[in-house]
Amino acid sequence: YTGPNNFGKPVGARMSVLVDISSKGTWKFVWHSFIEGTHNTEENDSWLKIEADDFYGNRGDLGKHYPKGVPETPKVNGASDQGFLKIYRNGNPAVWRMDARTSDHEYLFVYADFDAPGTYKLTVAGRSYGHYIDRLVLYHLGTYEDKDSQAIFLSHPETRA
Repeated sequence: YTGPNNFGKPVGARMSVLVDISSKGTWKFVWHSFIEGTHNTEENDSWLKIEADDFYGNRGDLGKHYPKGVPETPKVNGASDQGFLKIYRNGNPAVWRMDARTSDHEYLFVYADFDAPGTYKLTVAGRSYGHYIDRLVLYHLGTYEDKDSQAIFLSHPETRA
């Protein structure tokens, strides 16, 4: 993302794609991204909204946390608005990394629950100048026995949306 920082609200450049969900259930989201700067907590995030039946951050011991702008509680820590979550990654800057977390200082994974197969909208909006994304991965939790390790292989074919 090369536009201005949009830390408070998802008002920056947006990209929406329609995704075909083949099975009802819980799907996990990660992306492959790059931090242009020299610090791993700056230029490391963008906005994400998945128009699912339930969209949230979760880590087993903390339970579900929701974006601001939806009725469910509790809410995520830090920035969130209009049903968008701030999605960040940590790790070394200037290195591509497969990761997506939400809720400041809680490091929650990102999930979407779908009650039925169908076509759903996923929207990414620019938040931090210098945060680049080259792959979005949304996979059904029942698909891979070894969780992320198989689902995030960059050798998997790209699905055009």
